[in-house]
Amino acid sequence: MNEANKSPKGNRFVSAIRWLAVMPAAFVASRLVSGLAFALMTSMGIDLRGPGYSAFLLPLLQLLPNGVAFTVVGALFAPSRRSVTATTLAVLCVVMSLMIHVVLPSNLGVANYMHFAGASLGAVIGIAVVSKVTRG
Repeated sequence: MNEANKSPKGNRFVSAIRWLAVMPAAFVASRLVSGLAFALMTSMGIDLRGPGYSAFLLPLLQLLPNGVAFTVVGALFAPSRRSVTATTLAVLCVVMSLMIHVVLPSNLGVANYMHFAGASLGAVIGIAVVSKVTRG
């Protein structure tokens, strides 16, 4: 069946389902990327418990791609308004990262701020990627 024969009601249903899937898709993508990065780091013998690795490599190799995946996959799942969706998801990612890494922990250190910065930078890069992809 071609596009002209589809009913508007069917398009709205598919659109609604895609909007409902934005957050789950973003979350699953970020978890998959995070798990893949963690597996890659451990297979390379990187000890994530060391102070230097935890503060500087974890944000770069795991949290930054995590923020990018959360923003990009969620926005590309949206049926429309992808740039606005990417910005909204990026803000959500930054707020979640702020809560997890800075507000809730009782002992703050350089690693907490680096983790927050890594995830936040990933979310901003995600906005740029979505903007580039959607504009051609």
